Amino acid sequence: MNRLQMLLARLSPKHRSGSSYQSIFTSCARNIIKSTGNQVAVRLVASSHIFSCLPAASLGQSSMIVKSNFDPKGSFRQIPCRSIARVGPSSVFDCQKTLEYVKIFTAGYSNFDLRGPVRFYRRHNRVDFRDCETVDDALQLALEEGETLYPDHIAAMWSSIFRLLSKGQQNKFVHKEDVAQLELLIWDVLEVTMDSLPRMRPKDLTTIIIQLAKISNRVSSRHYKRLSASELALKNILFDEESNPQYSIFDPLAEAANQIIIEFEPRYLSNLAYAYSLLGYNPRFDNNTKLLDNIADASLDCIQQFNAYDIANMMWAYTKMNVSHEPLFQVVGDSIAKKDNLKTFKPQDLSNTVWAYATANSQHTGLFKKVGDEIDAMDNLKSFDPQALANIIWAYATASVQHPALFNKVGDEIVAMEDLKSFNPQNLANTIWSYATANVQHPDLFQKVGVEIVAMNDLKSFKPQELINIVWAYATANEQHPALFKKVANEIAAMDNWESFNSQDLANIAWAYTVANIHTTSLFNSAFREGLLKYQNEFIDNALSQLYQWHLWQTKENSNSNDGLPDSLRDKCKQSFLSADTRASILQNDVVSELKSIGLNPVEEYLTKSGYSIDAFVEVNGKKVGVEVDGPSHFIGRQPNGRTLLKRRQVESIDRISLLSVPYWEWINLGKDRDKKQKYLLSTLKSA
Repeated sequence: MNRLQMLLARLSPKHRSGSSYQSIFTSCARNIIKSTGNQVAVRLVASSHIFSCLPAASLGQSSMIVKSNFDPKGSFRQIPCRSIARVGPSSVFDCQKTLEYVKIFTAGYSNFDLRGPVRFYRRHNRVDFRDCETVDDALQLALEEGETLYPDHIAAMWSSIFRLLSKGQQNKFVHKEDVAQLELLIWDVLEVTMDSLPRMRPKDLTTIIIQLAKISNRVSSRHYKRLSASELALKNILFDEESNPQYSIFDPLAEAANQIIIEFEPRYLSNLAYAYSLLGYNPRFDNNTKLLDNIADASLDCIQQFNAYDIANMMWAYTKMNVSHEPLFQVVGDSIAKKDNLKTFKPQDLSNTVWAYATANSQHTGLFKKVGDEIDAMDNLKSFDPQALANIIWAYATASVQHPALFNKVGDEIVAMEDLKSFNPQNLANTIWSYATANVQHPDLFQKVGVEIVAMNDLKSFKPQELINIVWAYATANEQHPALFKKVANEIAAMDNWESFNSQDLANIAWAYTVANIHTTSLFNSAFREGLLKYQNEFIDNALSQLYQWHLWQTKENSNSNDGLPDSLRDKCKQSFLSADTRASILQNDVVSELKSIGLNPVEEYLTKSGYSIDAFVEVNGKKVGVEVDGPSHFIGRQPNGRTLLKRRQVESIDRISLLSVPYWEWINLGKDRDKKQKYLLSTLKSA
């Protein structure tokens, strides 16, 4: 049996229950009575199966008397399981309006039966880990204290270990034998930690869990050769030989927390959720509930007591773990939306909160409006770092929440910066993508970002997905920047393969360069076509339509008959393009009705030779004219977006049909006056 199995065996339900723990606590109580003179702290925890009944009579001739200060007669009754009671000079403690006096008497009431786990505390000298210079020092100090080590000492020890690791403090062990010795020390300390779980308070327990989670993250993210001896020892314990986390170490901690979850203050609930999200682990208990669900349930009744940091951390954790708990998201959203202001929220709190809601696809219009209004009302956004700015507008774009004032505020802030060197590639890509996706115009922002990217020596720090998102955004927003497109094309071509791209990536990049009308033979070469063939059975309908538009650009607009789609993919793409949804809108029907009223005979949903469908096709003085009724999805701001302009360009260049646009706002402004509508159409057609 290895050390992990031995440790878990010590913590098994069978080992934790029964007379062994009764005798432990009987002994503990006697020692405290002897040393403190009838003054002892008692703590009860609800819903625990760890300990069996511990009758007061088992303390010898002692028993417990409970006196409630709410009862003027001072009658005796059992302590409520949710209460926390202390005894001693000036030690009355209030918990959820329950105030109890507890004394241990040496006579009488021998039949009093106390159910649930009991925890005894006494004053103790603090063990100071702040002077430890190495992890080895902290471990040795903890083990030297032995049985006198209290839960807060243990929590301080694990905090000290993480602090020392973060500072790069190295212990004196450097060889394999030394690592093995360190492992023994760590196992001993872990056993002390686990043995102390029944005595843990929420603060100490949460501290230990979050420090262990941070340690686990640190040792797993660093390259093996860069690990110190202490980090290597910790990794050998916290991970198996295949680098899989040893979650079983964290199960007893979760079980202990779950037993006293109703005692957790908001900050400890938040930190507990955050810790297990760092681990990427959501423990399941014997009753088939999961830790994060239980944390959420415990949080619902006290959400008003959460501060801004606790809320942001909590929502980040649930989103990171992909745990759907809609009641929690709804209650938190309602709480934020009802606040007078969000001045207690730091920029990172605001960013993490809206990011969490967008990523979790949790709709809460009130929350997004409140956060957007709060940011827009600020004098400036200098306190927001690039990551926060990018995440905020990404959240609004992803959640499809319109807030033009917020986008303008963020865009203006970025444009006003001297340069964008503080923005990493992901920040730049997400920022531009968000504006294009949200259909928000900000030419100065696009220009600023484009200049920054073009000025870089190379784009090797960009992931393929980020490069594609950038050119897609410029194409969608119809922002012209040839130098940027050429720089990105050269970078992708230099990769010399398309293994890093998926099917949608290939379609997006082909479509983006088609919209921008920027030719680059280095990009769309034989390797690109091989990539198309590789994914030919994975393209969704939208991607197939995009590729067909690229094919038209290559073969019809540019007459490069050999540079289009491979034969096996061409018909599939065309069929998808032709079968696109062409349902007429109410606005379109109204325009067609007025075209008929002025004596024209419009053909609705006219299919051109290239495959495009035109809303209405008419002949005016022998000239073929297509009328497009363009709704909001055709524009970014009040300018046609890339998709709309591509259609106009290809229909006019390939099908030789002039396209006239009827923008939705112009038609709506005409109201119900049919005479005005007919005059508008006649005037528009006359200019064709």
